[in-house]
Amino acid sequence: DPDKDQEYAETIAFTNGNVDLTVPEGEVYVAGDNRGNSLDSRSFGSVPNEDIVGKLVFRLFPINKAESY
Repeated sequence: DPDKDQEYAETIAFTNGNVDLTVPEGEVYVAGDNRGNSLDSRSFGSVPNEDIVGKLVFRLFPINKAESY
């Protein structure tokens, strides 16, 4: 657990990994880093497209479609 000694560690909500969520049109499901306490859409729901800032640099999956942009 790489977060256990961080000052924010006590505020992270743990989940069992299961979620029942319908992502509305114009929003995305944000996946964390696969830890049980990863902050992602399991905790805060889907994210509106207009709130996403960044640039796609590499696509890794599916492997047969991997490329850089």
